[in-house]
Amino acid sequence: MSLIMCDWVTASISRVRHAEGSRIFDTGAFINVDPDGSIIKQFAGRIFHEGSFDNKVSFRAPTPNQLEMSGNPAKFLQGHNLFGSDDYVGLFLETGFNARRYGAQFPGPQTFIANQFPEPKFTRLDLTRNYKFSNDQEARAWLRNTAAKGHAKSGSALLASDTVYFGKKSTRWSFKMYLKSDEIKSKKKGHELSSKISKPDQNLLRDWSEGVVRFELTLRRPELEKLPISFDFLEVWENYFQRINFNKNGEVFDMTMIEELNLTPAKKTALMSWSMGVDLRQIFKGNHFYKVRREILDLTGFDISEKFGAEDLSPLRVALKDENWDPKPIDHLFHVPDQKIKEAYGLK
Repeated sequence: MSLIMCDWVTASISRVRHAEGSRIFDTGAFINVDPDGSIIKQFAGRIFHEGSFDNKVSFRAPTPNQLEMSGNPAKFLQGHNLFGSDDYVGLFLETGFNARRYGAQFPGPQTFIANQFPEPKFTRLDLTRNYKFSNDQEARAWLRNTAAKGHAKSGSALLASDTVYFGKKSTRWSFKMYLKSDEIKSKKKGHELSSKISKPDQNLLRDWSEGVVRFELTLRRPELEKLPISFDFLEVWENYFQRINFNKNGEVFDMTMIEELNLTPAKKTALMSWSMGVDLRQIFKGNHFYKVRREILDLTGFDISEKFGAEDLSPLRVALKDENWDPKPIDHLFHVPDQKIKEAYGLK
């Protein structure tokens, strides 16, 4: 069973050689024209194909010899994404291969090899882990605490609809954390369990999701270009997870350490005043206070908006136990990519 699940794939395949004027991929186009009929802009359309579990993946052809697929392979192949495989190459190929049955232009193995397609180029991957709390209430309390204290280089955590985001608008990488049982109970399209899953199995999945918080890392093109086609999912996930920090207000205040940081004399004085119990909101008014807070928090880990010396409630340091990570999937509802499909495409 996989510790990490691949929850989203965006990748493309491109034919190396082609006859002049030939076209093997065509997903239509959107055309913007001016009043006299001249084309202002034209870009590739997107076609959606539904699989066996009511879930869809999309295809678009940016060029006649390139095809991009985007979607959630776990939902497409097994009807849910509570747990799943980390074999992202296998998931991409099997999802594309199965989508052919529903009219997708994804090439078959013989066409793929005969037309000299190189390895797929991945431009988005979602890597996820699960953590099991005792119940939903405990999980929600943890998420609220995380939203209050967490920050990454991209800025403080953002809490929206009970989901905690780090770097939500980043074009490189982002992290989000949310309660899985809330998601599958949501009425939003695409979140619910597939209607093709039997009622008893749906109940099993809902019971499994109780207290489970999903930790989801999204890697986009600039970050994926740094990685080889095959990499250790867990190692990469942990690398980005460690970039999320929490304030250090409960730690020993070491002015020697502060002297070594690139702080202005005014901010060093502010930190010393804060450590003596001064409310810095009375010194730095309005938005200036939050600017100073952000600069000091990013450089030192101390949050001057909270009382100095308060207990450090950093949830990642004290609340998460190793044995609660990665609850075991339900065997008969877990789909493993077909190795024979990868072998047929020449990508092992």
